[in-house]
Order: sequence, then structure tokens, then C-alpha cells
Amino acid sequence: MTPARRRLAALRVLCRVLAGDAAAGPSRGPGRPPPAVDWNDVLALAADLLVEPALWPAVCRSRVDVPAAIVEQLREQNLANTARNLRLRRALMEAVKALNEAGVVPLLIKGAAKLVDGTPSAAGERFMIDLDLVVPDDAVAVAGDALARLGYEADRSKPFLHPHEVPFDRHGSPGPIELHVELGSPPIPSVLPVTQAWEESSELSVGEARARVLSPTHQVLHNILHSAVQDLNHAVGDLPLRQLLALSALVRTHGPEVDWTAIHERMEGHGLGAELRDHLWLAHRFAGMPLPQGKGSVVSRGHEVRVLAGVAVGWPAQLQRRLRFAFGRAYLDSIYPHGNRPLRLAGARARHAAAIMRRDGRRVLAGSRSRRA
Repeated sequence: MTPARRRLAALRVLCRVLAGDAAAGPSRGPGRPPPAVDWNDVLALAADLLVEPALWPAVCRSRVDVPAAIVEQLREQNLANTARNLRLRRALMEAVKALNEAGVVPLLIKGAAKLVDGTPSAAGERFMIDLDLVVPDDAVAVAGDALARLGYEADRSKPFLHPHEVPFDRHGSPGPIELHVELGSPPIPSVLPVTQAWEESSELSVGEARARVLSPTHQVLHNILHSAVQDLNHAVGDLPLRQLLALSALVRTHGPEVDWTAIHERMEGHGLGAELRDHLWLAHRFAGMPLPQGKGSVVSRGHEVRVLAGVAVGWPAQLQRRLRFAFGRAYLDSIYPHGNRPLRLAGARARHAAAIMRRDGRRVLAGSRSRRA
């Protein structure tokens, strides 16, 4: 079996285990028997897609036959991630309490909210990198001072990546805390204004402290915007399986509270209709999420084929993402100030391309050839 076929076979098993039979995954074609799957391929793909911690509880629920040695390996990985997430939860509770004492009530987004909002899921299923907290623009300094008293230090080394956030690191902490004043990079602030998010948020108890959490509709909209648009997954044809599973869980948890009409109108109104349709289609196909209001898109099948081709090969989406970030306006302006003028921007891109080729050209090309081989 070719490596491409092995990766697609592994993806089929991975989706079936994580999302059940509702997840179709890649089609085998009519009359084709399922190929034998090496579970090492499944584990490697799960690691690539950042869903390894969710595999053990899913295997326990699944009817898929898994070798005992693999089950034990998955159990250990899940326990390790559970321990890390519990440490993140304690760090979050400590930080929110310190912010409250400084007069700041933060808005928790993404994984930070899931650690404390009572969502019925195992503590170790979600792989988390950091804790995301939104604070009012005029409270950033006060919030930063509160975190500093806990031993955190601001890392302002790469403000061009996401200028709306400031990461805070602490020695020995399981992950950084990121203070946001917006819900993401453009176009997210236009599609989901932070003022509206604050207005429609609800209060949440975090131990003895208080925080806010996005409304169900805004949680779903933010997931789609962050994954499909900000992270460039739609643009480069990548499969954000971790975020698709998170979206499916949000819809399963909140159900009728999600205003899909408002989400569709908001995305279409900002020229992001294709991103929405294709992302929902991927969530349906690979994470078992029912399509809202029975809406599907035949056109989205073309995007699915593109995504599957990328998964089969294993590297095109990541290469495209790196190139898009490397030649993005904000990053280039941090190196070659161009004032957002088209001609100067074009010149900055040409200079940066030449610099990359002089420094890394041969190594990049060699890496691409070895991956193809």
C-alpha cells in the first residue's frame, strides 16, 4: 500500500473512532474493501492533527478492534494530558482570581472556557497549548500587573503575528496565558466585534472568582472564524480535525441555542460564505456534526477532495501556511516597513523571497524532494 493510501486509511479509522459512524471520512469507492490499517499510522496521523489525547476515551466507546498494546499507550497519553490540563485549570483559576482582585473580570475563550464551564467531556480529551483571556482594552496594563505579581512575564517578541494579544509566560507553568483585547486578527474583529461579544456574554464561576464566557452562537462563530479563516485552514486546504471535533461538541452541547441564521448572515455579509459552508461540511464529514438546518453544499465536496489530497501527501498545506504567514502584511512590515502601500509591499515581498532563497533555498527544496520521495 502506498504511503498516501495508508494515510487515508488511517484517517478513515481515526474519524470512525473519534466521531463514531456518523463521520464518513474519506470514501473508499464502490466495492472496495477496507484496507488493513497499521495502528502506528493512525497514531502518527493523530499526532499530526493534535487529537491523540482524545483517542483513548473514544477507543473505549468504539466498536473498533484495537490492539491491547495500543490501548495502553493511548491510556498513558490521555492520563498525561489530563494531568497537564488540570495544571492549566489551576493556573487559570489562580489568574482569574488575581484579575478579579485587580478589578478585572476576563472573558474566557476557546479551551480556557472549556476547562471551567462544566461542559461534559473528559478532562484529558482536548490538547491545549495556552489559556486565552480577553480583557477590556483599558484594562490590559492592570491585568498584566496582576499576572506579573503571580510571576508571569510578558513576551512581546513577536507582536506582528497577532497584535491583539500579549502572551505571558511563567517558569514551570504548563502553558502561557494570552491576554487579548480582540477575538482574533482581521477579519475577525469586523465579523465578531469584541464589544458585541462582551454584551452577549454570560457570567461564569471560576472557583471563587468570576469570569465571562461567549454566548453559544458566538462560541460557534468564533470557532469557525479562528480555524477556517485566521489559521488559514480553508485557504491552504488543511484538515483542522481538532477544531472540527470541538465545533461538533459545541453544537452537541448547545443545540437549539445556536442561531445559525445569524451565523450565516454574518459570514456571508463579510464575503466568507465559502469558508463557512466548507468548514461545516468538513465538520459533518470528519467529526460527525449534523449539517445545520439540513443545509449542505455540493461545491464543498471539491474542497473535501482538496483537503484529502493534502492529508494523503502530508505536507502541502503546512508549506502554504508558512509561506502565507511569512509573506503576510503584518510580518513583512515588522521587517521592511512599507506603510501598507501596494508598491512598497510588493517590494518587501520580493526582498523577503530573495533573502529566504539565499538563506534556506537549497534546504527547503531538498526537504520538499525528500517528502515527495
